[in-house]
Amino acid sequence: MNTKHIKAILATLILTVLCASAYVSAPTITNGIGFQYGNVTVGSDNIQIGGANVTKTATVVVAASDSLHPEQADYVCDGVDDQVEIQAAIDNAGDIYLMGGHYSKSNVAPITIGSHTHVHLAANTEIKFTDSVGDGAVMFANADSTNENILIGGGGILDGNKANNTGSQTAISLSGVHHSKICVKMRNFRGYNVVESNSRNNVIKNAYYPDAYIQYDNSDMACYPPAFPILTDDTVAMDSGSEFDATCFFTYPKSIKMTASDLWTSPAKVYQTFSPSLNLTDSQLHVMARQSDQNTNHLRFLIQAPNYANRFEIRQSITQKIVGEWVLHSFSFADATASGTPDITNVTRIDLYAYSNSGETSITHIDKAFITKTTETPSGVVSFVFDDALRTVYTAGFEIFEKHGYSGSIAVIPKRIDDGLSDYMTLEMLHEMQFAGWDMLNHGYNHLYMDGYSLSECEDDIGIGKQWLINNNLGHAADHYVYPNTIIDENGLNAIKKYELTGRVGDSVANTLPVMDKFTLHTVHISNHPIADIETMIDNTMTNKSWLIIYGHDIDESGDTPPNDLDTLLGYCRTNDVPVVPISTVWNNYRKW
Repeated sequence: MNTKHIKAILATLILTVLCASAYVSAPTITNGIGFQYGNVTVGSDNIQIGGANVTKTATVVVAASDSLHPEQADYVCDGVDDQVEIQAAIDNAGDIYLMGGHYSKSNVAPITIGSHTHVHLAANTEIKFTDSVGDGAVMFANADSTNENILIGGGGILDGNKANNTGSQTAISLSGVHHSKICVKMRNFRGYNVVESNSRNNVIKNAYYPDAYIQYDNSDMACYPPAFPILTDDTVAMDSGSEFDATCFFTYPKSIKMTASDLWTSPAKVYQTFSPSLNLTDSQLHVMARQSDQNTNHLRFLIQAPNYANRFEIRQSITQKIVGEWVLHSFSFADATASGTPDITNVTRIDLYAYSNSGETSITHIDKAFITKTTETPSGVVSFVFDDALRTVYTAGFEIFEKHGYSGSIAVIPKRIDDGLSDYMTLEMLHEMQFAGWDMLNHGYNHLYMDGYSLSECEDDIGIGKQWLINNNLGHAADHYVYPNTIIDENGLNAIKKYELTGRVGDSVANTLPVMDKFTLHTVHISNHPIADIETMIDNTMTNKSWLIIYGHDIDESGDTPPNDLDTLLGYCRTNDVPVVPISTVWNNYRKW
């Protein structure tokens, strides 16, 4: 069991005691005692901090039949009907920790989770449906229609046992759920990984492994990735072939390789059929693509509504041919050409074509395609960004955000992480926060101010910073760049335009939605304004349906973001039902493509 898992246990066990500021690299397990974490000892029925007992009431530990040290658990499963022990644990605590091991779920009814309940799965935990579990089986669901602040997370896996079941089974069903997070891997479900309806302000991440299905109904805040993908590695047609792509950090472990030649002669195609049909009113289509060469001419969506004779077609020329980079391409129905009398409410199939230049062969990799709605922005939205990845964001800020059910963004200076500077977060900390729904943004590898440097120096600092995030599995928000000191000149601006990044500056105003200039997103520094004034800005953001980005650095009484001020602001947002989400979530879901 590693530091992340011990922290998950201690987070709510120790409600009145502050953990030591020094980061402990690894806990130890001692016979007859339990876990030791710095000066903290977790025993089978008590916790000691510096020798003083703390009653063990807030967290309940569950062991599988094959877990190590089951004697340290409150509930021990026997490998049969394990949902009984898991449900009992959830019913008796607000924080549940499942030790590593294999758990079985054998019934149709879900394990239900109430408000302010967190379920943590250890890294080697697997909860799996038994054979012939039954049609309509659900693994987890919220307990009622007014739940909030639910977390299902950790490094474990939910497994639907698709090969040994028939009908439809779902991993997680959320109905009327708000301010919650699903951060767990799911696989092998015959139905959906996640069904979300009538829900708001939730974050869903890491849910697409290796399958990628989510049903998203009447929820005013989409997930990450938004809506439902329409391409998987078994939808290959014509001369396309699946291949493993180790550099891919999006939704699938496999991308789709599309080889096309000689423009109209031999395009490459992938497709997905839909039953029941889709209603794409007020929708847009998006595809993440990577060019292996300079030879791709254009991409084309063909939407059968409901058949080929009655269809929409949308084309997009590939003008910025950045070889080796994943680029998001978006297609609007405003640009569509109609043939016959297509019905946008009755879409039965979507084909995606890649075309090469005339006389050339091109290779395009497709990682995901998805659909978003383009209706009016449902509300304003607020994002918090903490520059530099200072350690207090982890030691003080993380807990405050978890308390309110929100996630933020961190602008990382990679060199300071590589150098192991004690005031900055470690890779393990960054990974833990990303897994809890946080964004890791690019703050430049060396944190060069984007004024007074040559174009090549700016490009190097930005490009190396982005690649560092990708190489360290922190790359899902690597396309978002934060200008050091919020300063930029022409060379800096041209550098981020080369990489097609968003850029953040500071001038104390909110951003209009849709975003008009992605290279100069406006921000508000938390220390430059009284808390009451920022609360007024939040009110205006909601009224104007705009995007307020609040940023700081050090979450400390002596820093620019005192913990009590942050707690007050997040509490104000919760009380007033304000969406607080990371930068990439707004970019993917709120802006009109």
